[in-house]
Amino acid sequence: MQNGAYHTLRHQDVLDLMEELKRITTPRNQTRIDLLLNSLGGDIHAAYKLVKVLRSKCGTLNVIVPYYAKSAATLIALGGDKIYMGQHSELGPLDAVIEHPLAEGTRLSALDGVKPLDFLAGYCEALALEGIGLRIRNEVELGRQESLDLTLDFLSRFVEPIMRQLNPVFVNMCVRYLQVAEKYGGELLREYMFKNKSHADEMADSTIFELVWEYPEHAYAIGIDEARRLNLEVEEVEPLLEWERLWTYYKEREEMGGKHIHIITDQILGSAPS
Repeated sequence: MQNGAYHTLRHQDVLDLMEELKRITTPRNQTRIDLLLNSLGGDIHAAYKLVKVLRSKCGTLNVIVPYYAKSAATLIALGGDKIYMGQHSELGPLDAVIEHPLAEGTRLSALDGVKPLDFLAGYCEALALEGIGLRIRNEVELGRQESLDLTLDFLSRFVEPIMRQLNPVFVNMCVRYLQVAEKYGGELLREYMFKNKSHADEMADSTIFELVWEYPEHAYAIGIDEARRLNLEVEEVEPLLEWERLWTYYKEREEMGGKHIHIITDQILGSAPS
């Protein structure tokens, strides 16, 4: 199977894929699907459904990333048994992208709605323990309780105008999006890529936590070495005998643009290392 997506992944892609998969007539446990995936992402719910539909038709799913599989497309890659990447290939964080509630047409990472709270909490704690609070205690020579009261009063005045800018509904929405990504990704890793690992649950929790919460921005490029550090099952794509044909196909689709979901009958990875 080959999928080159230049528009965002959406639920119509699930329906299109279901139609294509009707061409597969072999038993599920005897079927291997090789997915050529190139996408900047899209609807994470649609991505999750795409994986479940694919896995309903095959016992083995290999995901080949010719250039990028970002955001929701990274979630699809997590549903494979192996991911094939080159040094030029990249996955991306799973911090969901949502529309800004106050700026129509502007999209931002859900982490942008959550991280300010973590930053303010950490900053205020540092000020209280090592900054203003300590200076008041040492330089003004007030007692512990008086120093604490003055510090808390200052911090509340400092934080209040910033907190007024945070919409609690928006913050909650961001948290829920991130929790969805975390739950989907963890489930797919446990059920497929990590299913034979002795500590599958712990590995899945660690990997998905990093993918959702730990990268500095949504566009961060997770290359092959970083993907391996995350314990993902990754193979080099260049040694494949079919790689030149796949790369040529990718470049042709890049020039044509648009979205493409199509089942092919020959095995892409017939020469892949086991």
